[in-house]
Amino acid sequence: MKTLVFLTADFANLTSENKLNIMGVFNQIFAQKFPARHPQFHLVIKLGLELGEESKDRKLTIYMVGEDSNKEKLKLLEENFDFPERIGGLIPEHTVILNVRDMVFPQKGTYQFLLHVDDRYLDSSAMHLEEIQLIQQSGG
Repeated sequence: MKTLVFLTADFANLTSENKLNIMGVFNQIFAQKFPARHPQFHLVIKLGLELGEESKDRKLTIYMVGEDSNKEKLKLLEENFDFPERIGGLIPEHTVILNVRDMVFPQKGTYQFLLHVDDRYLDSSAMHLEEIQLIQQSGG
């Protein structure tokens, strides 16, 4: 199995023709204070099945961990799925768009989204949060 797409974006959807639309790809958030709440983002994953791999009864799990990866992982998604049947020479693909709302990041630093398939690590995608100071302008 291989990861074809694994990213964070402002918005993503899958059309009825199975086209993946992604807008506003990012991996950095600036916040005025911590803990910081991000109102919404989409985690986009597209997996490809390789020759000889089992297409049925697969399990996808997505976790999030902070810089201290020894702490508990936050499970964002767990789903069972089947890959579609192979059509012609195309590899079967499975797409997941996770709409994450009101995610709280406790402190600044780098967070990792971990992708596991069948309880085995497959890939990761990083997001960095930084504190930004607003400059107050004096009225005159």
